[in-house]
Amino acid sequence: MKVLQAFRNRHPVCAVLIGFFVAPAIMMAYLGRWKLALLYFVAEVALYFGGSWAIAVASGTGDATWLGSLALLAFRVLGAMHGYRLAGGLPSGHAFPWYARWYSLVLIFIAAPIAFTSLLFQFFSMPANSMYPTLQPGDRVVANKFAYGYGKFSLPFRSGPQSKIFARKPERGDLVVFASPGQPDIDYIKRVIGLPGDKVQLRGGYLYINGQAAPKQQIEVQQSSDVRDGAFAIYSESLPNDRAYRLAEDKPVADTPEFIVPDGQYFVLGDNRNRSIDSRHDIGFVPEDNIFAKVALVLFNDRDGFDRFGWVN
Repeated sequence: MKVLQAFRNRHPVCAVLIGFFVAPAIMMAYLGRWKLALLYFVAEVALYFGGSWAIAVASGTGDATWLGSLALLAFRVLGAMHGYRLAGGLPSGHAFPWYARWYSLVLIFIAAPIAFTSLLFQFFSMPANSMYPTLQPGDRVVANKFAYGYGKFSLPFRSGPQSKIFARKPERGDLVVFASPGQPDIDYIKRVIGLPGDKVQLRGGYLYINGQAAPKQQIEVQQSSDVRDGAFAIYSESLPNDRAYRLAEDKPVADTPEFIVPDGQYFVLGDNRNRSIDSRHDIGFVPEDNIFAKVALVLFNDRDGFDRFGWVN
């Protein structure tokens, strides 16, 4: 009871605990300082998204993740010290605004972000180059959670409804996020190529959909360690619905048998045709219920910063 009373009275030690272990922004709201809460929130978001990259550029290092983490730790310490000083100066019997009450803090800082990332948008990181050149290793992307409705994989801990609600079908060419059919705890980002009932095959370096070759034109030849130590070609490929995108190949793509996409499932490919695990092997066809988001935006890249910012095709 004494601990609960200390939290109700905004004891300085309680402010320090919230500021360091939760967030300085929540600590400032807890102390009834909404302007400082907003300032700390913006500062911590900016530090989280841009700090490591800015430090890496300034220091000339390729990976400064540990420096970014150190900067966030220092930010938490300074914020907690600021909160300790403010809490110590509060007069006895001070009346706190509505947003400083515990249930308001839970609603604003916990329930609302969970709802945002569960129902509207979710952030993902590209660890590999399977979607190069559309997505590159280190890209931080935003995916639209309401594009295809809400199902089992839409909510945290795979706790969504077994049958999708507000369901909408993916379109050919969409860049989708899905739970792997064989390992549902693993999420992949790939491009939808084949719809239910389609016949899909790669043959002679071309993608065939229902017997028709997708138009493909070489754009340029690049040299990048992101794909391999050597030259590779960038192509523009167009699907039957006129959706065009870029893909990478560093050697002729192996021919495949003809795949007939079952009802309720989709055939997906990586844009880096020689470096992708997709429906050709391992992943297989992807059930519609496993598709839970559509990639919409690249926020930034861990190494290149905001040069990569932009909408995804």
